[in-house]
Amino acid sequence: MMKRGFPSHAQGDVEKAVGELVKANFILKHPTSYGFQYSINHDMIDEIGSEYDNESQSD
Repeated sequence: MMKRGFPSHAQGDVEKAVGELVKANFILKHPTSYGFQYSINHDMIDEIGSEYDNESQSD
């Protein structure tokens, strides 16, 4: 999964968060010969932006 580049103590949280984003269809998971590739779902850009705005306003 997308754990590379994150500290080892945070990799479980990263894996859980990515799984939730895939379920919400914000991130697309594509199988490849070397594993999986993840990309932002461009059809959901408006929803992603509004979620980000809601989160940043609640802080």
